[in-house]
Amino acid sequence: MSDDEQLFAELRTMWVERDPMPEGLDDLVIAALAAEDIDMEYELLFLVERDQQFAGARTTTSTSAQTALSSKLEFSNGTVTVLLRIAGGQVGTSRIDGWVTPAQTMTARVVVKTWVGETFEHEVGVQDGRFVLAEVPHGLVRIWLSPQSSRAKPLATPLFEI
Repeated sequence: MSDDEQLFAELRTMWVERDPMPEGLDDLVIAALAAEDIDMEYELLFLVERDQQFAGARTTTSTSAQTALSSKLEFSNGTVTVLLRIAGGQVGTSRIDGWVTPAQTMTARVVVKTWVGETFEHEVGVQDGRFVLAEVPHGLVRIWLSPQSSRAKPLATPLFEI
């Protein structure tokens, strides 16, 4: 073994011990890739902005408070912009409010690969550029937007985690 090979082997061992790969990550990546419709032509939106903030506090007694965390994600392809607001919902779920500009009528479909290995899909109509996806389970999420015009390509967000 050369000096370089020895050095790389020691570095690999150090990183495996100090920062191991999360349990099940390889299965999630394979499942996410398998869920892709590679034959379908679509335009991938790019993440423009991500913002996380505290949405507010709810107090049930004077000593306990539940704080909800809200996220804002903005995706764009230069022509179409999609703004998502993600807020906590029931235990293990979130609500996604979305706005598409320029406003148009289309279909939004959320696909989630949950942490327990299940796939969740739900489709809603987008009216005047606005849509709501309620009770979306936590996991790796992709949102597909299908315009009603046959000339326009479907749009998709990159995978993101909620």
